[in-house]
Amino acid sequence: MYSHQFNRATKKARSVADGINARLRIRWNTRHLSGPGIILQDDDDVALVCMLKNGAYYIDELLTHHRALGIRNFLFIDNGSDDRTREMLAGHPYITVVINTLPVATHEALLRSQIARRFIKGGWFLFVDSDELIDMVNATGRTFRDYARYCNDNEYDAVVGQCLDLFSDLPLSETLTWDYAQSIQRFDRYSLNAIKDFSYHDPSVGFSWFLRNNTVSNPQIHLKFGGIRKELFGENCALTNHRMVKNAPDIEIYSHPHCSSNIRCADFTLLLRHYKFAGNFAERERAQVAKKVWQHGEDRNRIAVVQDSSFRFACKQAYRFRDASQLAEQNFLTCSKTFYESFPPVPRSQEGS
Repeated sequence: MYSHQFNRATKKARSVADGINARLRIRWNTRHLSGPGIILQDDDDVALVCMLKNGAYYIDELLTHHRALGIRNFLFIDNGSDDRTREMLAGHPYITVVINTLPVATHEALLRSQIARRFIKGGWFLFVDSDELIDMVNATGRTFRDYARYCNDNEYDAVVGQCLDLFSDLPLSETLTWDYAQSIQRFDRYSLNAIKDFSYHDPSVGFSWFLRNNTVSNPQIHLKFGGIRKELFGENCALTNHRMVKNAPDIEIYSHPHCSSNIRCADFTLLLRHYKFAGNFAERERAQVAKKVWQHGEDRNRIAVVQDSSFRFACKQAYRFRDASQLAEQNFLTCSKTFYESFPPVPRSQEGS
């Protein structure tokens, strides 16, 4: 009995020590390169945080899209780029760039959370990957600050995001030379097949332990898995995460790569437009496999299916993308009655006016 208790205590102490050591490694290995050393925010401000490596292909469109939605401050965590990423970001007054080359396979969550907390004070975080564009329902004429204010007024700590993979129906041989702007415009298809929903606190979900102390204010918000990557590659990927999170000390940001803990989720969800297949994605996948960037093996599975550039994203049924509101109409995104009362749709006759 005593031996069992001693072993449990030893294991717990080792886990705590490992966590402390990992945090120290991240701090020691993080170097500020350019931009403000500290980003100071008001309660309704939202700063975009992006960890990337060799992201030059995406940067211009990522900045343009999110600036149009009112994002002013950006924090980029460079994981060891050898392209023009850092040069493209240097010199901008509202872009902070730091470098940390610890492997993302073992440090992903802590890299995002520790560095974000170190360089951003106050307001909200918006965690975005380089190949993602974030949209809100009924966002015409509005900014992220409007949605952050709504969350603050209703004492919400986070917004659930749902990831949607966009693709083209043309073969890879035609799309691999497109720049990111072309890909965004012409990757206008998506699939809702092979998506499975789980209740937010379903114990069968692999990361449910990290959600146990969270509150979801809208019971219609579910965890989603699958999609086009399940349909074509057999990849049961999690599509749901917490990407917009309040910068409050009692919140565990990125307690798991797909979620934060000790939060009260808002009554609406946001859309992550995911352009994973833009550009020469097959070559990127092969390079990741060769360098063993990830441990999950999903990139190897995709390459096994995508054998050459004649590959097409041929799914059972594809829809043409319009906007986030379209996904709410199809129940991929979820919004409460209160949300719609606060953010009614702008009449199409007033769009762009």
